[in-house]
Amino acid sequence: MIPVEDGLLLAVPPVLRLLACGIGFMLVRSCLARLLRPAAIGRGGERAVRQALARLRLPALHDVVLADVLGHTQIDHLVRTSQGIVVIETKTFAGWITGTLYGAQWTQHLAGGRIRHRFQNPVRQNHRHCTAVEAAISGLAVPVQGLIVSAGRARFCPALDPVPIQVTALGQLTRDTPWVARVDACELAAAWARLDELARRTPQLRRLHRAEVRARRTPEQVLTARMAWALLPVGALAMAVGLAPMLMRG
Repeated sequence: MIPVEDGLLLAVPPVLRLLACGIGFMLVRSCLARLLRPAAIGRGGERAVRQALARLRLPALHDVVLADVLGHTQIDHLVRTSQGIVVIETKTFAGWITGTLYGAQWTQHLAGGRIRHRFQNPVRQNHRHCTAVEAAISGLAVPVQGLIVSAGRARFCPALDPVPIQVTALGQLTRDTPWVARVDACELAAAWARLDELARRTPQLRRLHRAEVRARRTPEQVLTARMAWALLPVGALAMAVGLAPMLMRG
């Protein structure tokens, strides 16, 4: 005898089971994209920058969390060059990016402008990173320079186009700028050793930084995440309803 629950599933018309499975799949995919895709894309861009710096044989520290006056801040890459420390903020965006150099936010335009996402101006974001690095190596005459790297396919409006460089342009870090004086080698080595020591503390500071990031989320971001987590099991259930009869027959 077929259990009642199994009988009910088998009684659902095949067309409805197929529809439930399709809707469930799209729902699960959409929820996972909202929850996981941005971080995965970001990691991909940072990996591309890391590999480019390795090919250039530049000393670099990656994914470093430093304490600062506002709490803790996460830095994508620190690079040691002959003219100082370069602080890199990597952005992996697609679409059309608009904004102003000193504005609080930039805007990403997708789907022909029908979809818009606002995000913190990376120049201002990286200014905080540079300030944290300067504080970490205070007392040493080593310049700190910020750099925005675009690791995605985004195009930037004329006001922003000169700001980010592409991953392929990182080779410029190996060339000295004629009008910038070279840094004393001993001072530079001492600054780099200090940053390397601080970078080793990142695992202990990461939990604090993540808590601070969660506390800064906007109500819209919180609502979006909660909706995605709530709809994820609904989509999984719909897929199960569609697939269960086929699995039972197997």
